[in-house]
Amino acid sequence: MQFIPFAVVPAILFKNPDAPFVTGIVAVATGSALLVEILLSSLRRAPVTAPIVQGETANGDDDGYARGARRVSIGALAVLALAAATGYGSYGIGIGTEQVSPLQPLLTPLRPWSFIAVGLYLYGWREGKLSRKNAILWIVAIAVGELLLALSQAIIAPGAGALFSISAACVLMGLTRARTLIAAMLIGVLVWPTIADIRNQIRLEQGVDAGYARDFEAGERLRMDRLMGLANQFDAPIDIGQPSATDTVRYGLVPRLLDPDRPPLSTGALLNVMMGGTLNSSYTFMLIGNIWIFDGYLGLVAYFVIVALLVAWLYSRRMGPAKSSVLVLAIQYLLWMGGTYPESLIGFFQALVSFCLAWLVFASASFKRGSTI
Repeated sequence: MQFIPFAVVPAILFKNPDAPFVTGIVAVATGSALLVEILLSSLRRAPVTAPIVQGETANGDDDGYARGARRVSIGALAVLALAAATGYGSYGIGIGTEQVSPLQPLLTPLRPWSFIAVGLYLYGWREGKLSRKNAILWIVAIAVGELLLALSQAIIAPGAGALFSISAACVLMGLTRARTLIAAMLIGVLVWPTIADIRNQIRLEQGVDAGYARDFEAGERLRMDRLMGLANQFDAPIDIGQPSATDTVRYGLVPRLLDPDRPPLSTGALLNVMMGGTLNSSYTFMLIGNIWIFDGYLGLVAYFVIVALLVAWLYSRRMGPAKSSVLVLAIQYLLWMGGTYPESLIGFFQALVSFCLAWLVFASASFKRGSTI
């Protein structure tokens, strides 16, 4: 649904010549997921799930559960702080004006902990194991940490994706209302020019001339239809050396420490070269556009059918803290509109590996005094 206000509506309002194409691929993706939901709804005898009343009225916390969730959250915040301090993933590193920190190989596997922690707190609140105040406090702290890291990187897209995923998960689990998410998106649009100015200033401090960015209205950079529409000039599917299915397994499930010689992923850079640019920058047709150009309409349908089935299974009556955490990971890596497919799919598999480590930390603390998970 996030593509409708940022791609379909502006494409129609501003009479983008590629509006039929943009609207078409968004309709195929959305329709595929919606069809799965309709079919599953017809097979269900009862609603999937709903927030339990005691989750809204719980005054105290399950000590074991709270301790486990807190440790994962502290780990996530520590990773965010170290990432910001060492320039992890910064724009300067991306274009070669800054050096990569030796801590990056250690921080990368732990980056998904932010979303894992959010999932733990959402489930804990929903089941009455944590108070609403406690859950909101930690979730907001993580969201702020993600935003500050994005500003320090001078790359806003990761922070926007994190905030969207966290907000969407809160709405889905019932901690906040849908109108809150809509209001947050509107506020984000209003403050975007200010954020863009801050980003450009940080890039200047990193030795990058941001003059090109000042030549564009900040609002123009919210026109996702322009990015997606340019895919229409190619005949999908195409092969430009993007990660294959084998690469997805290799990069997604095998830690770099065990495979140090593999080359870095660079689909965005390859797309930029295809669009007439260089390897020093990147380009994206957004999640739906990337899936279409690499896998065609068949791949677009298959992707959103599989993801819809996965989300439906995670968001079920038998949900536990593990499923709740993986649900947030799925929203972040598989459904965020700015995801660079197929790297986003690889990122999801890497996040699942990270989840295993986070779960050990959570479970060891939770089980210390016989708390049930």
